[in-house]
Amino acid sequence: MVSHSRYRRCARVGFGGLLLAALVGCGSEPPGCADERTVSLAKETFWESVGRNAGDAKDKALLASVRPKFDVVLQAPRVTEKRGDAAKVFCAATLKVSLNDAAVSTMFKRENVADVEYSSQLTADGKQHVVELAGQQNPVEYVWSLAKMGAFNPQPAEAQPVAPSAPQASAASSPASQ
Repeated sequence: MVSHSRYRRCARVGFGGLLLAALVGCGSEPPGCADERTVSLAKETFWESVGRNAGDAKDKALLASVRPKFDVVLQAPRVTEKRGDAAKVFCAATLKVSLNDAAVSTMFKRENVADVEYSSQLTADGKQHVVELAGQQNPVEYVWSLAKMGAFNPQPAEAQPVAPSAPQASAASSPASQ
């Protein structure tokens, strides 16, 4: 449960973040917005959000097959608020989801960018690092729309001309050209 009003507002409109915890070393200060652990957990939280849209085993397999075709980057992470009483840092960044597969048709948009908010804090015992992410719905929909449209399906090879079985008359001697 998040007490910060920005995150409650996002949860009401369906952009709620997903809690993701990882074991970390002891300490009272939460890892900062640009800390490698925070960024890594925020990106994993994005993929967890994408995974929530996978309804059945076929969708889960599809997601597993397309995930490597995307690069996810948090650009310009910055602190928006720091709460000492909760040892929590509120952050903002630009979430950029890009196709890294040159084989994907150029008719598809190559990237999707969204402004996101996230927070970083340690549990009371200092053993887990918790990251909450909000605002990722547009990039989530981008990943699914490309996956569902078949953007990653192998393109059929262009039809090769079939060699004629019998020699054909040249255009100059055919009756249609006379």
